Amino acid sequence: MSIATTDLKINAALQRVQLIPDVLSDVTSSTLLQIIFKESGKEVLLGNNFTSVETKEQPTINLIALSESDYYTLVMMNPDAPSRHDQKVAPWRHWIVVNIADSDVKNSVSQAENHHTPYIGPGPGENTGIHRYTFLLYK
Repeated sequence: MSIATTDLKINAALQRVQLIPDVLSDVTSSTLLQIIFKESGKEVLLGNNFTSVETKEQPTINLIALSESDYYTLVMMNPDAPSRHDQKVAPWRHWIVVNIADSDVKNSVSQAENHHTPYIGPGPGENTGIHRYTFLLYK
């Protein structure tokens, strides 16, 4: 499957849950990003659900890029704070990691000085519905 086909599928999935246009205009990908929450061992995929317990601890990040000399910024945010129908404090910033080196992701993510915003796990309020926690990776 080509990157162009992958981009179309990703964009279609993001449109279905309205992250496009609520958060993004479109997505182009040149990097494979994998996010796994240790507590459950579950991988973050488009549209899957997690409990607050499963996302309490900072997830493991893996990425494969076209060049090992590139650096990335990872953002985890909630566009539905405090709820999808009342986004008065959205987007809520849950985690920002800068200077992620493709050549050494694990070390980059573990360095405290690379954490612009330390990890804050999801904790939606009661009766606020499903939240669309979103991971964005920028080169």
